[in-house]
Amino acid sequence: MATETARPETRAAAPLPGDEEHQPFAALSDIPAAGAEAVAALAARLTTPAAGERLNRWLARTTLRLQPGKRRRAMETYRAIIGDAPGMPAPETYAEDLLTVHFSQQLATNRLGHDPAWRPEITVAPEGVAAMASAQARGQGCVWWWLPQEHLEWLGRVVAHDLGLDYHHISHRLHGPSPTKLGVALLNRRTWAMEGRFSRRIVLGRESARPALAEARRVLEAGGVVGFRGLGRGRSARAYPFFGGHIWVAMGAPVTAIRAGAALFTIAARVEPGERFHVEIRPMAYDPEAGPEPLAAEFARRHEAATRACPALWSALRRQCRPGPPPEGPPPPTV
Repeated sequence: MATETARPETRAAAPLPGDEEHQPFAALSDIPAAGAEAVAALAARLTTPAAGERLNRWLARTTLRLQPGKRRRAMETYRAIIGDAPGMPAPETYAEDLLTVHFSQQLATNRLGHDPAWRPEITVAPEGVAAMASAQARGQGCVWWWLPQEHLEWLGRVVAHDLGLDYHHISHRLHGPSPTKLGVALLNRRTWAMEGRFSRRIVLGRESARPALAEARRVLEAGGVVGFRGLGRGRSARAYPFFGGHIWVAMGAPVTAIRAGAALFTIAARVEPGERFHVEIRPMAYDPEAGPEPLAAEFARRHEAATRACPALWSALRRQCRPGPPPEGPPPPTV
């Protein structure tokens, strides 16, 4: 794929009150996050891809031994939601694969931060690219609804950049590996800088989504592309079945697509042996009169199918994935 020059960040709404008032200065969780970031940054500069993959697996095994609580949580949630679903790996295998993916993801993002022209082997389903081109030829903008998979955030941005799309993504003001003030200043800003090389950031405030969504609609009406995360915990999120549990699906993508008359696509990834990535851009037809609920149900079904195809990209540590049948109404405060 060809690369282009870096793009500036979209001007976002002014910071909103609320988050910083209760935001801690630092937390113990910043220490392992900073350590993993430093190791991945060093590996990105010193190792070949093959050596990096071996290092990822060694780090994953070490983390499983040094962080038994994280391993236990991943395994317990996996058992409660996935259970003994046919064709799925054992919980122990899944936990190691997930930690390996986490380090591989950090290594990839640090490689991109160090060298924006670096690319692993990435293939994109041509049918999805053709469907997007057809929608844009009709004057429609395109909404990308990301499945909640590891690796997909950086993959999606790189693919959009290399396809030459006018791509923007919805992002919370504190987005990144740390929720603390120190972590935001030292860790999260590095994430924003890397993302800014490949897409334009529309900042989503916690108190109100309206300014960001209005900006997203302007981009779509101009024929651009806007990416939305698939899971959420806002008041509009709704629960849908996922294996033996449920997920809280964010409604921002389908609602925005319907209101703007934009084409809607789900974005999924698959990792193949040798750190080869495949990205699927799949159209999602909709009836504006039916509302977003049928689309959210289909999104959950596609997410389950993608998890069966590549289990290691599903994170059992996400708060929006819960055991038990889907409840009615908005998510509780603990989600």
